[in-house]
Amino acid sequence: MPLLTVYDEEVIEKDKTPTIDINQHQFSTKNLAAIIGVKPKQVKAYRMLKGTDATRICGYRGAKGVLEILSPSKSKYRQLKKKGCQKNFKIAK
Repeated sequence: MPLLTVYDEEVIEKDKTPTIDINQHQFSTKNLAAIIGVKPKQVKAYRMLKGTDATRICGYRGAKGVLEILSPSKSKYRQLKKKGCQKNFKIAK
């Protein structure tokens, strides 16, 4: 089962599994945009989930890890920030 990639709460289905190191601590907007097939300006924040954190949120599909990416345009990051839930996300640079 490949790494699960989620963009604004929607699973991204790709023909090829993204080649990323799930232990990497920082990703650029350019890298993240290439993984999901959008422009870099459409990436605001991200988080990498592993182990029980990934399976708790995404079930068995998250067993290999989950890369969750948020865009600035759909206000997902702002909604999380209002709720105080954005702390687990890193701002993509």
